[in-house]
Amino acid sequence: MLKILNDTGQIHTQYGRKTLGILLFQDIAVIPLLLMITIFSANSSSISELLKETAISASIVLILLFVIGKYLLNRVLLTVVKTDSEETFMATILFLVIGVSYLAHAFGFTYSLGAFIAGMMIAETKFKYQIEADLIPFRDLLLGLFFITVGLQINFSTLKEYWFEILAIAIGVMVVKALVIYFIIRWHSSRRVALETALSIAQMGEFSLAVFELARANKILPDSLAQLLVMAVVASMLITPLILRHVKRIADKFTPISSYDEYKIVSSKIKNHIVVCGYGKLGQEVVYRLKKRKIPYLVIEHDIALVQLGRSRNEPVFFGNASHQSILKAASVENALALIVAIHNEHKMRLVCEAIKSYKPETNVVVRVADFEEKKLMESLNVGYIVNEGRETAKALLSKALECSIENPKN
Repeated sequence: MLKILNDTGQIHTQYGRKTLGILLFQDIAVIPLLLMITIFSANSSSISELLKETAISASIVLILLFVIGKYLLNRVLLTVVKTDSEETFMATILFLVIGVSYLAHAFGFTYSLGAFIAGMMIAETKFKYQIEADLIPFRDLLLGLFFITVGLQINFSTLKEYWFEILAIAIGVMVVKALVIYFIIRWHSSRRVALETALSIAQMGEFSLAVFELARANKILPDSLAQLLVMAVVASMLITPLILRHVKRIADKFTPISSYDEYKIVSSKIKNHIVVCGYGKLGQEVVYRLKKRKIPYLVIEHDIALVQLGRSRNEPVFFGNASHQSILKAASVENALALIVAIHNEHKMRLVCEAIKSYKPETNVVVRVADFEEKKLMESLNVGYIVNEGRETAKALLSKALECSIENPKN
């Protein structure tokens, strides 16, 4: 859903923002649902005793994770980053997620809840953009695996026998959900915005698959009913792209359009700024001159020691590898005036330029080259603005020398 909204540019409209808010709320609502399944499936005769045990376990887990996330996680990640090993950094993140998931499971909760909390902990660190970039390959791989497992759960004999019931459940839930959302949004928005939001968010969420599977595993739902519900979720997911592609046309048939309904909310991201890749000596000099001219800027640096140096100077220096497109997106490169590559390593410089041209080809990229070979390499990458360090240095030296000869002529 978010991909379609981003691709069509509707994510910044009134209904797009409300849709995003409800999606986030649905994800948060999964936590009490998972907790309730854990409570209902526990072998205990006393509800009060069960609630007491659950409250104690939840308190211990949350306090432990709060202490770890608040006082230890940043220090551990900082130590790992200083090793300058991407493999060690990635292994630490994966073990963190697995460890938190296992901790939650050990106290009687689900692995999914633990993974969700681990994500919240990581989001509070200053390494979150780099972590997100490093996890993208895993996300895409596991997302594909997720849909494969969903497809494997479908029993075609059950589908053939109960297709009407499955379709009725899917449509019934979507209609009820759309009506509830419509009347809630209608309190503070126009009819059109409420209708577009309700149509966009009507499908069953993908987390319902995890909820149904957990309920089935804990004998709360019978296998036959769980199978019908899973196929109903899949049916609603298949219908959703069709609705999203034609949501405007559907809304046009029922409600008139106004300028307010189509008004796009301005993003809070930085605009008309300069992105500097690298905070070495050259990058620091560029930042100094940008500050003198009062030009907004931000810096992307992969060396944690230089990041700490920049932060100690109250500079907007962010830890990340600029060769990852997600890092460039977080730096709002698409809204930048230009991007300056102040990196001395030829290999890293090439990777950054390739990533920029792949992500946003029209970006104004300024690159420093040391020699003719580097210049030819940058020209092959179609980099628009190349500054030859040797040539410019020679010009500056000659200019100063000539100034000296004029001021102090030798007869």
